[in-house]
Amino acid sequence: TRYGAITVATKDAMTSAGLCRVGDVLGVVAGDVVEVGTQPEVVVGAILHRLLSTGGELVTLLAGQEATKELIEEARAEAISQQPSLDVVVIDAGQPLWPLIIGVE
Repeated sequence: TRYGAITVATKDAMTSAGLCRVGDVLGVVAGDVVEVGTQPEVVVGAILHRLLSTGGELVTLLAGQEATKELIEEARAEAISQQPSLDVVVIDAGQPLWPLIIGVE
């Protein structure tokens, strides 16, 4: 099982993926910041690409308080475009600070 997530930077900082500014979207894989961007959908796509590069059968999307329907649908579509045979499950988890947490099995 592999996991990733997106969150939004609350302060300027140097991450392992480079400099981030307040409001930037951060992509996290296995607890490490690996993507910094401005568009959640783009960062989610990059995170899914990393998580699915070694395969997978099931993607679980845990939608947080700030998750939009568009973000969730983009994540679902991106996962299926990378591996059409995937099962994708969406759970409205309602967690704060993490608009989307992604699990791959």
